[in-house]
Amino acid sequence: MTTHSLTNSLTHSLTYSLTYLLTSSVLGIVLFALQIEDLKKDKGNCRVFLNPAQFVIPENDGELDIVAFVLAKNKAQSDLSFSSGTHLLTHLLTH
Repeated sequence: MTTHSLTNSLTHSLTYSLTYLLTSSVLGIVLFALQIEDLKKDKGNCRVFLNPAQFVIPENDGELDIVAFVLAKNKAQSDLSFSSGTHLLTHLLTH
């Protein structure tokens, strides 16, 4: 199990279920939880969501710290960050 920040992965606006489906079927990564911390309002108060099916991943505009919990073969495979400006769907469809 590894954790990975979703700060630059641009998975926002996707439901957890769709993100899970895309990452598991295309990348071979099992996404099983999200940890979200509001850096402005409740700093230090994290919420962990275990398989939150229809939860829409919010845009990370610097006010949130979003961490994905994933199962992968190794740390390198678990990396969900992509080049700046590339949404997860765009990345998966072009690779």
